[in-house]
Amino acid sequence: MQTMVTRFGTFPAPVDDVASEPDAATMDATRQTRVAPAVALSSLPAVDPAGASDVDEVRYQLGTLLGRGGMGEVRLCHDRRIGRDVAVKLMLSRATDTAVRARFLREARVQGQLEHPAIVPVHDLEVFPDGSAYFAIKRVRGRTLADILGALRRGDDETARAFPQRKLLAAFNAVCLAVDFAHEKRVMHRDIKPANIMLGDFGEVYLLDWGLAKLLEHDDEEPAGAVVAPAGAADATIAGSMLGTPGYMAPEQIDASIAPIGPATDVYALGAVLFEILSLQRHVEAKAALTHPDTEAGRSAALRELGRAVAIDADNTEARRALVRLLTTPPTVTPPAVRQRIRDEEPARVRELARMLAISLLPFAPLVPVGVWIGVREPLLFWSCAIGLTAVAPALNIVLARSRSPKAWLQALAHIVFLASVAGFARAAGPLLLLPAALAAYSVQLQLHPRPRYRGAVFAACCITFMAACGLEFSGLIEPSYTITSDGMLIHAHMHELPVAAPWFFALCSLVTVVSPSVFAYRARAALAVAEERLHLQAWQLAQIVPSESSQH
Repeated sequence: MQTMVTRFGTFPAPVDDVASEPDAATMDATRQTRVAPAVALSSLPAVDPAGASDVDEVRYQLGTLLGRGGMGEVRLCHDRRIGRDVAVKLMLSRATDTAVRARFLREARVQGQLEHPAIVPVHDLEVFPDGSAYFAIKRVRGRTLADILGALRRGDDETARAFPQRKLLAAFNAVCLAVDFAHEKRVMHRDIKPANIMLGDFGEVYLLDWGLAKLLEHDDEEPAGAVVAPAGAADATIAGSMLGTPGYMAPEQIDASIAPIGPATDVYALGAVLFEILSLQRHVEAKAALTHPDTEAGRSAALRELGRAVAIDADNTEARRALVRLLTTPPTVTPPAVRQRIRDEEPARVRELARMLAISLLPFAPLVPVGVWIGVREPLLFWSCAIGLTAVAPALNIVLARSRSPKAWLQALAHIVFLASVAGFARAAGPLLLLPAALAAYSVQLQLHPRPRYRGAVFAACCITFMAACGLEFSGLIEPSYTITSDGMLIHAHMHELPVAAPWFFALCSLVTVVSPSVFAYRARAALAVAEERLHLQAWQLAQIVPSESSQH
C-alpha cells in the first residue's frame, strides 16, 4: 500500500465495507493532510498543455468519490502528468483475496483490450507488490440510461425533450454493436442493464462495468467469494454463484442446468433493456404489464406507430399483420372514450327497442273483437285491459321511439300499462294459463335494453306481477278462477262467457303469445345480421392490407 500511496500521493484510508462511508472528520483530515484540491467538474476544463507536470512521484490527484462496487471504488482523479481528469478504480482492502484480485485485474485487461468507441478505454493499470491495484479509465460525462428512464417514468418534460425515444433507440443500437464486437472477441459482458449504459453529453454512448465479463474460452470455472447484493436491490449486481442483476439475468445465469452461458445471455439482457426503453417498465414487470396490455394510451400509441411503419414501408408484411391483428382484436379493457360513445348511443338503442315493442303488441289487437264475440261478463275490466294492451301501451312505445331523448319515467309507464293489462286478462282463464307465457315473452324482449339494471328491473316486475295475480286468487282476496277436485281442475271464466267456441278463443290467445315475441325476435335478429355483416365487411377490408400466404409464394 505504501507504494500505492506514493504513486497517488493522496490515497485515502482503505475502505473495509462496501456500504460504509468515511465520516466528515476523517474526510476533512484527509483533505487537509494528504489530498490536493480536486479539479472542479462544474464545467469542462479547457485544453492546457502547459498545465501538465513532469513529476512522476505523484501522478494522480484524488478527488470525489464517483461510485462503489463489490471489488473497488471509483474516484475522480486528475492526471497531473497529462493534465486531464480520469476515473480511477481502486481495489478495496477486502479485495486481497486472490480470486477477487484476479477478477479486478481481468476487468481492467478485458476492458483495455476491447478497443471500441462504446467501451471506455483504459489508460493505465498498476499492480503493487502488496497486492493492491488500480486502473485508470477515461472520465465520461453524461447520464445513465437508468436515470433517463426513471425521469421519463416520472413524466419529466425536460428529459422527454432531450431524450426522445428515437435517440434512446439509436443509443441502444450503439450498445448492441459494442456487444457484438465483444462477442467477436469471445467476451461476454453478463451485466447489461440501464445503469451500465451511459449517454454522453456530446452524443457518446458507453457500455460500462466489465467486472463480470466472461471469456468464453477460459472462464469455465467461476471465482468464488464475491459480494452478494442486499435482498430487494433490483439494480444491484449479484456476484458469486449467480452473476448478474436480477431482472436482466438470463435463465441460464440463474440456473446453469438450463443451458450453457453464451452470447445469447447478453442478448437476453439487451432484450430486457429494449423492453424498458419501449414501455418504460422494467422487464421484471413485463408479465404484469402484459396482463393488462390494452391501456388506452398504449393501444393508441401502438396503432399510430404501426400506421407510420406501414406508411413508410408499404411492403412491411409484419407491420401490416400486426396492424390488422390490433384492429380486429378488441381490447380487454374498454377505453373510456368508447364507453362514452356507447352512452351517447343509448337513446338510439332505446328508441329502436320501443319501436320493436310497439310492433310486437300489434298481434294482440285481434283478441279484442273475438273476446267481444264470445261474450263479456266484466265489461269495465275487459275494455280497460283491451285499451291498455292494444292502444295505450303501443302509443307510449311509439312516443318513445320518436323521442330525441326517451325519458325513464315514460318507459316505466309503458311497462306498467302492459303488465297491468295482461294481469287483468288473467281473469279470462286464471293466472296459470295465459299470463306466464305473456310475461315470459315480454321479459325476454326487454333483455335487449342497453342498461343491465333496467333489464333486471323488468324481469323482477314480471315475476312480481305473476306472483301478485296468483296471490290475490289463492288467498281468497278475489274470487278464484280454479276449483280443484279429485277428478280434475275446473276453470271459472270471470271475464268472458264460455260458449262452444271458447276453446278457439283461448287457442288464439296462446297463438298471440307465440307470434308476438317471434315478431320481436325476427326484427332483433335482422338488426343483428346487419351489424354482423358490417363487422365482417370491415374485417375483410382490413385483411386486404396483408396479402394471403398463397400470394406471397
